[in-house]
This record gives sequence, structure tokens and C-alpha cells, in this order.
Amino acid sequence: MAQPSSAADPTTVRLAFECLQMIITDFQHTVPSRCFPLLLSSLGLFGRQTAAVNVALTAVESLWNVADYLQQNKVRASLVWLGIETDLVSECCPFPVDTKAGCAPH
Repeated sequence: MAQPSSAADPTTVRLAFECLQMIITDFQHTVPSRCFPLLLSSLGLFGRQTAAVNVALTAVESLWNVADYLQQNKVRASLVWLGIETDLVSECCPFPVDTKAGCAPH
């Protein structure tokens, strides 16, 4: 899996994210279910990048929106849900999580 880059150009990040966001908002209903893991992974990478903070925040919101869409349309593929959970946890807790301490750095 690709890693987010902190050296990325913010303008390029915003432009690329706008393309992905257009797919989500305008064509989400036509995306085959087998493509949702890649879509979620891409959103996760945008959420973890540090070049454009607003893009990162919007990517997290988009992850929730895609999760809502999948729930409403009864998409229950466990791989898709695992991808959503993994990306949301990594967005909220970008460091190792101790289950007893909650979301706090070690």
C-alpha cells in the first residue's frame, strides 16, 4: 500500500482530491462494489497526507459519507467494512492505540 507523502505539492493534492470527490459525489451509485476497497484506501491516503489540511479533513468526512452510502445500500462485504474501520481509526489515532488507555500516544 502506498504511503502518504508530506512532501507533496498542496495544489496537486487538492486537484487530485477534487477528482476523487467528484467520483464519490456524482458517480458513487455506479461504482462496482469490488472497487470500494480501492476508493476507501485512496480516501484514507488523502486523509493522512499533511500537505493540504482541508483535504485531509474532507477526506475523513468522505469516508463517513461512503460508509453511510454502503450501509443504506446494504453493501455488507466484510473487506469493505474492514477498510472503512482501518482508515477511520488511522485518521483519528495516527499512533499505536492501547485498548486500555484508549486513543492516547504511548
